[in-house]
Amino acid sequence: METVRRLVDEAAGLAFERVLFTGGESLLLPDIYPMLAYAAERLPTTLLTNAMLARGARLDQLEAVNHPNLVVQVSLDGGRAEHHDPYRGAGSWQRTVEGLRLLLERGFKVKLATTETPANCAH
Repeated sequence: METVRRLVDEAAGLAFERVLFTGGESLLLPDIYPMLAYAAERLPTTLLTNAMLARGARLDQLEAVNHPNLVVQVSLDGGRAEHHDPYRGAGSWQRTVEGLRLLLERGFKVKLATTETPANCAH
């Protein structure tokens, strides 16, 4: 956490426009919540996630650090499972859409990110 504080403070001092937390899956990190809280107090902050873990205790912890500077960017590669799942795993579209719904219900600012693939390029 101390390294993140130092880096965020340095970024703020250098007039960075935004801090992004990415992974793998950032919600797997138990200390992601204080990192997000610290960063969002200082700079616009984006959490990149697939939203599949945005539920239960993780969602509660994320809600506790929600801030006007925090945006949750969710990877969703299409409007249907057959466009998303071939690249993200069977059943992942449904879990991601459920996570999106829960994030929106809790009042998060959400952005979608899509990777164009042969499965979704016509849609």
